[in-house]
Amino acid sequence: MFAQSITVRLCAEGAQAEADGRLSAAIDLYALAWAAAQSDVDACTAAHYMARCQTEGQARLCWCSEALRLAADLPDEIRSALLPSLHVNAAAAYEDTGNSAAAQWHYAQAAALGLTHDARDGTRRSRLRTLKS
Repeated sequence: MFAQSITVRLCAEGAQAEADGRLSAAIDLYALAWAAAQSDVDACTAAHYMARCQTEGQARLCWCSEALRLAADLPDEIRSALLPSLHVNAAAAYEDTGNSAAAQWHYAQAAALGLTHDARDGTRRSRLRTLKS
């Protein structure tokens, strides 16, 4: 059986808190996950989740940048699984800070990796591109 790291467990608990509308609890759990990280995979995961719950664009961008930096040194299989979502989050953070050129670059990177951004209704929604699309 696969042993789940404490970082992954804390991020899962944080995601549940986020879904329940308990943003403060989610942030606390993600901060604990960041502190508990024992590998670059753990740290990248925790940074990715920390970015998701930041309310200020610059803080979100800092966590997104950290997650992308950490992802660069991960094994190819893990990196390729994480990068699409990391790029979409970075793009959204760049939008929040008013840097549309950087946002478009990150959206293009995500799309090239199979994750497209759909903002037709003004909200951020992403979907995996299927072979039919």
